[in-house]
Amino acid sequence: MKNDLQSKKEGYLSKSLFIKGLQCHKLLYLQKHNPELKDEISDSQEAIFAGGKDVGILAWELFPGGVEIPYEGLSHQEQLDLTQQKIKEGKKTIYEATFSHQGVFVKVDILHKRKTGWDIYEVKASTKVKDVHIEDVAVQYYVVSGTGLPVS
Repeated sequence: MKNDLQSKKEGYLSKSLFIKGLQCHKLLYLQKHNPELKDEISDSQEAIFAGGKDVGILAWELFPGGVEIPYEGLSHQEQLDLTQQKIKEGKKTIYEATFSHQGVFVKVDILHKRKTGWDIYEVKASTKVKDVHIEDVAVQYYVVSGTGLPVS
């Protein structure tokens, strides 16, 4: 499967930036063109991020035996290549599967193979589905299916 992650920062858009842009156009513009203006991450925000990661790892237990595509220590291209390698190897479950399509980069919390295609699972530390969660998964669906992988 082909990906088209562009090397220029101007052409790159992550799922997180896309979602931020839906919420505030100015925020997306500033993050793309003046990232040095971004606030420092507070200790409380770091704790929230850590809690979210813990919930994600806990969710992996619903699909045991999967393989993780790490973020730390790998370039975006290496993450994309490793994801494709694991799919070709026949892995049924991939945690943090990484895809790019038309300049949009996503990491899928849990990608699980079924008979009819691949399921995308987005893990949230929330008790209800919010509109932003639907938009989040919609971007993932667009990117993953855009690479040619059948998403059920």
